[in-house]
Amino acid sequence: MYSRSVSNAPTGPVLEALLEAGRTVFVIAPHQIKHLRRRYGAAGNKDDRFDADVLADTVRTDHHRLRPLTSTLPRQSRCG
Repeated sequence: MYSRSVSNAPTGPVLEALLEAGRTVFVIAPHQIKHLRRRYGAAGNKDDRFDADVLADTVRTDHHRLRPLTSTLPRQSRCG
């Protein structure tokens, strides 16, 4: 089982839950997804099922080119 996840938004409770569970999360912007579709021969209309396959394959084959998200929580300063 893979421990990598992908999202098109860099914040939210689902992403925090994935990070807390130890999953590696990559954020890929919607315009990047649009360009990635061309790689697989379909640059047409948005198709969630096809996009999911494209994202899964991109993370599987090109994860070394993506920067993982570390946390979406704001850092709090520690004052003693």
